[in-house]
Amino acid sequence: MKKILSILIFILVTNIAYAASEKIYLKCNEFVTENQVTAESGEDIYALNKGMYSKGTFLTISFAELVIKESGTKIMVYRSPFDGEGRVENYNKIIPSVTMEGKHGKKKKAIVKNNTYTYENSGTFDPFEWNDIYKYIKIDNIWTVEIKKLFKVTNNNVIEAHMEWLAEGKCVLLDKKTFKIKIKKGINEEDETL
Repeated sequence: MKKILSILIFILVTNIAYAASEKIYLKCNEFVTENQVTAESGEDIYALNKGMYSKGTFLTISFAELVIKESGTKIMVYRSPFDGEGRVENYNKIIPSVTMEGKHGKKKKAIVKNNTYTYENSGTFDPFEWNDIYKYIKIDNIWTVEIKKLFKVTNNNVIEAHMEWLAEGKCVLLDKKTFKIKIKKGINEEDETL
């Protein structure tokens, strides 16, 4: 009798713990809304960014895993390092996490406000500076993403590379199996339509 009671309590606790969290798997497209690099960064850098990150440019497809709990939300973002026309170089290859911590990355604690879940990964490692902000917004069961990206390389107070832009896109929900396959096997041209 004690054994049966123990099993029932275990099942009940497991179900409560499972019900207390929700996992969301998203696939999102990214379109530039604003290039934030100015001519002050240097003529060559400005020209490169103006072409590569001009308003309306399709950058890539990104993926996000949100683990939503009452105690807090964590997010993991996966994205190809190649943008725009260069994204084809990463077709059918593993999609890395943006955090690059550990073997497969690390989920980051999200800032949650209303139905907006914000992921931020920023830092400096001489000569590099980066800031990735992804805001996943849910309105009437429709998900969108707003993105702010910064990547800068500075040596001896001289800017050698500077990319900075705002982007946004629509997202679709994926099941866990499809999500995991896309991360492991990569995307191709067919994936770029939502």
